[in-house]
Amino acid sequence: MYETQCPQCKAAMIRDEYEGVEIERCEKCGGLWITQPNLTMIIRRRIERFTPEVIAQARKMVRERKMPDTESARLLLCPDCGKKLPAFLYNYSSGIVLNRCAQGHGVFLDPGELELVQAHTELLEAAMDGLFTTYVENPAAVFDSPAKAENIALTPAEREAAADWRETPPSVKERFLSWLDKLLD
Repeated sequence: MYETQCPQCKAAMIRDEYEGVEIERCEKCGGLWITQPNLTMIIRRRIERFTPEVIAQARKMVRERKMPDTESARLLLCPDCGKKLPAFLYNYSSGIVLNRCAQGHGVFLDPGELELVQAHTELLEAAMDGLFTTYVENPAAVFDSPAKAENIALTPAEREAAADWRETPPSVKERFLSWLDKLLD
């Protein structure tokens, strides 16, 4: 049987479960090796509850939004193919640095990063839900002039269809993102 070697400390990793999803955990350094589909499943689930400290750390990292030099200099190798695991910022602006195999074998997370990724995703979704609700109910409320909001206002039928972001038709999502762009200009 093939034993996965930890990209961080080279110790053998053990198979484990997190929120009912298979992961590999290093008993020595606490690092995690997770396939991309399994990471996506974990992120979508809402089983784990986070401490106020984890939530505060996730918020703090969003404000930093940068890749520390030490992260890009780390040499971690994929336990499956042996190629370098480049560092990347999870969700582009989270401030959470993960390492992903370019061949798609998996993602390496340092101790505590999985919880940060989950907390960040939940915070982002809550913010998007709040912005989306404002957009659906009264987009003009956030602009300094009604003319700016005029061409992005939803019809009554679109407002009804937009009750839930995940169920919203793509055309409404596009208009929401257009509204968000104008709001951020």
